[in-house]
Amino acid sequence: MKISDAPHPTLALSLGPADHILGSIGAPVQLVEYGDYECRYCGLARLAVRDILKRAGSQICFAWRHFPFGKIHPHARLAALAAEAAGEKFWLMHDLLLRYQRSLQMEKLLEYARRIDLDVEEFRAKLEEERHAARLREHRTGGIRSGVNTTPTFYIQGRRHNGGFDAAALWEAILPHLEAAPRRRPCNDSGK
Repeated sequence: MKISDAPHPTLALSLGPADHILGSIGAPVQLVEYGDYECRYCGLARLAVRDILKRAGSQICFAWRHFPFGKIHPHARLAALAAEAAGEKFWLMHDLLLRYQRSLQMEKLLEYARRIDLDVEEFRAKLEEERHAARLREHRTGGIRSGVNTTPTFYIQGRRHNGGFDAAALWEAILPHLEAAPRRRPCNDSGK
């Protein structure tokens, strides 16, 4: 049996400091998405992820990993390079790329870079030189080893989620993990 045939393949690469994450890497629940910026379903999943993060708060850590399908989405790879080229403003660029999925040509990417106050010439150079191509290869290889064969593909606690990617389906899959996680107790300054 190939890994992609397993009912719930596991995440081949654990989250680490190089990953783009929202929340704390030490949160009780980890949600990882392999996505493609030109995939309309990833665009729809963006809203579901936003809802999940709002509902779960500090109890969840979300990570995005690139998995562009270049043959069917001609701008997805360049968009992924643009997200990486944004550096510390990754999440601002990420949101723009998913919001404007039909406008991922170079001139639009440069416009997005200006919008989030990046050095546009440096950003352009990073794209033209494909400075972050190794990162994209690493994500793709890790995705393939994890059984990714479509986008979006989600992993909850390191296991592939085979259900829907709408907010209700994701929440239903995440909730048992949240309920099983030890609750963080607030500090008690009274010394008791």
